[in-house]
Amino acid sequence: MPKPEAAPQSGHVAVIAPGYEETLERLRAGGHEVEARREHWGSPRAYVHDPAGNLVELMAWPPDATEAVPGRGSGE
Repeated sequence: MPKPEAAPQSGHVAVIAPGYEETLERLRAGGHEVEARREHWGSPRAYVHDPAGNLVELMAWPPDATEAVPGRGSGE
């Protein structure tokens, strides 16, 4: 159970968000501040804080899936 004196730890979790752009739009519409970050592995990504203040990284696809994503990598 959360304690009043609890504070977020350093670091963050990363989540693959199917429907990445739609997910960001819904977060913004819900009042969350979404911070665009530089792409890694060709994947768009962003940071957002959850209601408890924890940092969450959202990615369009994981590092090893660039060839499995239509229109990306050599698997086009």
